[in-house]
Amino acid sequence: MSRLFQEEAKKRRPDARYGFYSALPGPATKETYRADWQTAAPFLDLALPSYYASSPAALDDTFGADMKKAIAELRALSPKPMAVWATLTAGYGRNSSVNPSAALVKMKVLRSIAAGMDGVSFWWWGPFDGLYYQKMAEATRIIADFEDFFLQGETETGIAIRHRWGKRMSSFVSSRHGKTLIILFNHDPGQARDAEVILPRADTIFTYPDGQAKTKTTAFTVNVPPLDVVVLHN
Repeated sequence: MSRLFQEEAKKRRPDARYGFYSALPGPATKETYRADWQTAAPFLDLALPSYYASSPAALDDTFGADMKKAIAELRALSPKPMAVWATLTAGYGRNSSVNPSAALVKMKVLRSIAAGMDGVSFWWWGPFDGLYYQKMAEATRIIADFEDFFLQGETETGIAIRHRWGKRMSSFVSSRHGKTLIILFNHDPGQARDAEVILPRADTIFTYPDGQAKTKTTAFTVNVPPLDVVVLHN
C-alpha cells in the first residue's frame, strides 16, 4: 500500500515527500493501528513516529536514549535516506488527560532535536495559545542559532557534566571548528537543579542569549530553572 501511495504522490508531484505517521514500531502498533513500519519504510521519504507524552518524566528516557534507539531502528528499515520527525501534541483539548504544559512542549522540541530527530511536527495545534507559541519560539530560536551543532550531533569534547540528579537532568554537548555548545536540561517542573561543568582546559564560556561571560575558567556550576534549559557556548 505504501508503494502505491508513494508512486501516486510522485506521479502527481515529482518533488513530493511521502510520509507515514503512527505510533512507534512494534507488535502493539501493528495490532492496534494496523501500521507496519517494516513494510512501509522502504517507500518513505519521511517517518513521523508519535510522542504524545504529557508528563515531564518522559524526558528521562523517552526523549533520550529510547528516542535515539527508535531513530536508528527506523532508519535501518529503509534502504535509502529517510528523514525522521517526532510528532508531538499540545493535547486533545484543554483540561484533557493529555495536555502537556507550554514549558514541557519547549523541552520536548529541544530534546527531540538533541536526540537526533530531523524535525518535529504536531498532531494538531488546538490547545495552543500565546504562551505555547512563546515557548515554541524560544525552542526554535535555540535550534536556529546553533543549527550546525544539532545537524552534527553530540561529539566527544572532553567536557564533563556532573550532577546528583540522575535521569532528572540531561545534556547535549557538541564541538565543531573550535566552537562548543553545551545545553543543560532540567526535567523537574518543580525545582531548579545545579550541575557542574568541567572543561578540559581554561576557556571563556558565554551564557545564551544574554552573552554573560565566565572568563578563563575550567569548572563552574550552573543553576538550571525548573523544566527549562541553560545554553552555554564559547
